Amino acid sequence: MAIVLCWVCLIGGAAVSSAALTESARTQTQPSDPLPNGAGKPIVLRACTACHTLTVITTRRASQAEWAKTVDDMVNRGADLSDDDIDKVIDYLSTNFKPIDSDSKQPAANTPPPRK
Repeated sequence: MAIVLCWVCLIGGAAVSSAALTESARTQTQPSDPLPNGAGKPIVLRACTACHTLTVITTRRASQAEWAKTVDDMVNRGADLSDDDIDKVIDYLSTNFKPIDSDSKQPAANTPPPRK
């Protein structure tokens, strides 16, 4: 009986230790607050991080249409978002995680530099 009880304690302890290590590794690999402030931030923190690390979000750059498709895909997979939340999340992500060059127009390759 004592051997069985010890075996159960060891297995239970290993499961708890494994879960604690996984959560510890997950939280240590992310900056404390990598998301910019905005109306959609609390929703992203609640809904998106239920399945993803913030790195999945913060390393992606996408247009509004691409973010809309991604959010729609996530809702179809079970993300808990109301229609209002969906709009806020798409606006938040497309404002803060848009393609890098979307703020400035790149001149065509053969365009001469502007005169001074």
